[in-house]
Amino acid sequence: MARSRLIAEINALDQRLAAERGVLASQGRARIDRLGRVAPLWLLGGGLLAGLVVGRLASPAGAGARGFLLGGMQLWRLSGGVLALLAARPPGG
Repeated sequence: MARSRLIAEINALDQRLAAERGVLASQGRARIDRLGRVAPLWLLGGGLLAGLVVGRLASPAGAGARGFLLGGMQLWRLSGGVLALLAARPPGG
């Protein structure tokens, strides 16, 4: 009886993971579509800005694993917000 309960739990977890995988896949497709709608000039500018930020993080002032980790997390949050903002508004609008 315990074995059948474990099998049922495993099947339930498998279904839950499959649903979560589906959500992640659709979110990934939405991000790629949103990025595709961003003008190339914005992408180049964003790349330049990210390069400058990463260069700043790599400087001796931001040395150390903790500083690098915190800077990377800030860069990740910034890039997500910037992409969402750029996708919401067309360039020049």
